[in-house]
Amino acid sequence: MVLIGLERFGQFHEIVAAHERGELPPSIAWGACPTVFDSSQAPPGKHTAFLWEKLPYALRGDAANWAKEKDTHGARLLKLWRELAPNLGRGIIRDQFVLTPADAEITLPNMRRGDLLVGSFANNQIGYHRPFAGAGCYRTPVPGLYLCGGSTHPGGNITGLCGYNAARVIASHLGKAIWWHPPDAEQALATL
Repeated sequence: MVLIGLERFGQFHEIVAAHERGELPPSIAWGACPTVFDSSQAPPGKHTAFLWEKLPYALRGDAANWAKEKDTHGARLLKLWRELAPNLGRGIIRDQFVLTPADAEITLPNMRRGDLLVGSFANNQIGYHRPFAGAGCYRTPVPGLYLCGGSTHPGGNITGLCGYNAARVIASHLGKAIWWHPPDAEQALATL
């Protein structure tokens, strides 16, 4: 996964503030090219890729505003990506589509208000405070009940990190040794 558009420390807070106001934030997007790892997702010599942003559901106060804004905003985002990936030049993309938070809610009703991170992005419900303050440890007040999934820290996407982190907490709580083989972070960093 790559992150584009994040150029300085304060931008993340600008995204959150714009989101809470219902405005488009400066473009900061996450993306990947899955066919680098699984070529079966595209014809030989071709690739699939995606890029997404965290955007407000009620754009300028109303989700219906996305109908007029979606294609223009998608083109702006693709322009930013092309600046950083010149191999995405004109004529190379065979097909593309733009989905807005309003589209996501219609397609996937469990993504209430189009929230692809499966949890609020407001009121400090980000990072360690997902889905609420104090929940970043994965434990609950109910013995043997743990939180896991896209609504927990570190957040949505399909990274496996929520489950990985929760499994480590559960193993520790039960006094069990970790039975999987996590990479040695120090060793990995030393190779960079």
